[in-house]
Amino acid sequence: MSQQPIVLTNGQHEIKIYTVQNRGRSVFQLSYYEGGHRERKTFGKLSVARREAKLVLGRLAVNGHAAAELSTADMESYVVAKKHIESTGLPLHVCAETFAQAHAKLVGRSVSVTDAVDFYLEFHRDRAADRTFLEMIADFAEGRRAMGVASDYVQNIKRQLGRLAAAYPGRTLPLYRTPDLDKWLGGQKWHPVTKNDVRKICITFGNWAKANGYVPTSRPTEFDDMTIYKEPATKVAIYSAAEPREGGAQRRERRAQS
Repeated sequence: MSQQPIVLTNGQHEIKIYTVQNRGRSVFQLSYYEGGHRERKTFGKLSVARREAKLVLGRLAVNGHAAAELSTADMESYVVAKKHIESTGLPLHVCAETFAQAHAKLVGRSVSVTDAVDFYLEFHRDRAADRTFLEMIADFAEGRRAMGVASDYVQNIKRQLGRLAAAYPGRTLPLYRTPDLDKWLGGQKWHPVTKNDVRKICITFGNWAKANGYVPTSRPTEFDDMTIYKEPATKVAIYSAAEPREGGAQRRERRAQS
């Protein structure tokens, strides 16, 4: 003998919950009409089926009331909107809610949601996401070596950029920001000359990343705006024509501390 369905109603619509045998166990099937079509949903637990039925009844009640007040223009807008979101696989109300949230975050800014998405995609290129920061450093250093750059400078590139990578473990290149870079370099107990030399390495690395499509080519990199440190004035010795000249001026030590 078949079991009678459970009937839930909101006064205008009703949903029936049938108990159905599936491979020796009971499952619970909702059956109702929406938009002129019969809908069926199956759940493994009766409590879950009841909860879903109440949600559907609430939606049907709201939609039924709202539909009665829709103008012809509203109905046309609804049809067009449904067509536009079809490829997303999401309900119209979810798309509308997501857009409204994004739009609210951009209030007061002369930028659209599409502009914000384009900006995000530009800064999170798939190519950069596929490479770790350390891998990029290795490629950059190898490129400098192939260009004939001195080996001690190549080692300095690896050393200094490696320190930056260690300060922000796991961070990919597109996620580095100028304030983070300034905080790292400013925190080093180095002479201003050394800091400026490391800054130049970072800028050169940023330009290399731009040229190789790892960061946007249409704007400066985050390295370009790093703080320039004021270097102390160098004392200048003046010799008379009669004084012997002994050697050249001392070279400034520009290598970073090992």
